[in-house]
Amino acid sequence: MQDQTTIRPIQPGDAMAFLDLKKKLDRESKFMLLEPQERNSTLEEIRKEIEFLSLNHNGTILIAETENQIVGYLSLERGAFRRIHHTVYLVTGILQKYWKKGIGSALLEKAIYWCRENRIQRIELTVLTPNTSAIALYKKFGFEKEGVRKRAILLEGKLMDEYYMAKLL
Repeated sequence: MQDQTTIRPIQPGDAMAFLDLKKKLDRESKFMLLEPQERNSTLEEIRKEIEFLSLNHNGTILIAETENQIVGYLSLERGAFRRIHHTVYLVTGILQKYWKKGIGSALLEKAIYWCRENRIQRIELTVLTPNTSAIALYKKFGFEKEGVRKRAILLEGKLMDEYYMAKLL
C-alpha cells in the first residue's frame, strides 16, 4: 500500500467526497454497477446511507484516503433479517490510478477484522467474470466462487456473467 494511504471508517463529514468518488468510479470503471450519469444520489441520501450503516451497526463503509482525497472504498451491508443477520454483502471500488498499490488488500483486511468483531460469519459479493484482478484479490483473501449469474450485466452492448463469491469466517 502507498506510504501515505489511510484506511478508516467513513464519517458523516465525508459524504460529499464519497459521492464524488462514486461518480468518478462510475465514469472510469466499467466494472461498477452504474453507468456514468446514472447515479442520482443526493448528498442527503449519502449521509443517510453512512448513518444507517455506521450508527446502527448494520454494516460499515471503509475509505482509503491518500493525497488528501478519498481514492477507494469498501462497504459491508449486513443482512436485514434475523435469518441472514450473520451475513454481509461487500461492494468495493478503487480509482484506477491507485490499482495494484495494496489498497484493495488493506481494505479487505480491515473489512474482515470488522466482520469478526461484529460476529459476521459470511461475506458475499458479485464480480464480473472479466474482472480478473478483483477475482484474484478476492481469492487471495479466501473467497470462493459459489456460482455464476449468467448474463447478469449488460456491458458495452454485451450480456456478461458475474461470479457469486463468498468467504466463510
